[in-house]
Amino acid sequence: MKSPTAVRAKILLPTSELRLHMRSRRLGYASINSGLTYFGGEEVKPGSFQYQAYMTNAVIFASSAGEDRNGRWVETWNFTLTEKNSETMIACFSRVVNNLDLGEAKDAGKFGLLAVGELHRTPN
Repeated sequence: MKSPTAVRAKILLPTSELRLHMRSRRLGYASINSGLTYFGGEEVKPGSFQYQAYMTNAVIFASSAGEDRNGRWVETWNFTLTEKNSETMIACFSRVVNNLDLGEAKDAGKFGLLAVGELHRTPN
């Protein structure tokens, strides 16, 4: 069995253009919870994000697939949030990617990314 490898890096991003919007629609007995996620002015994975909220916590997530010059890939994004106060959320972000056509070579495009920080409410 191969031993897993990991690269750990600590990066400080004082300000990032990340925006999360959550909305809910009632349809009969069910609710549809969808989220919009933007980096800069561009929406990420349009129409893919969903969320589940419970009291002061929420999970916003999306999975998708596609193709690029390396072949087929699948990825999942996840934001786990909790309320720090009325203006701030503590956020954990994770992303995992699997490039399906690259096999099991050492740097075959299968990776995970984790980030932790705070999100601050901004005026609309």
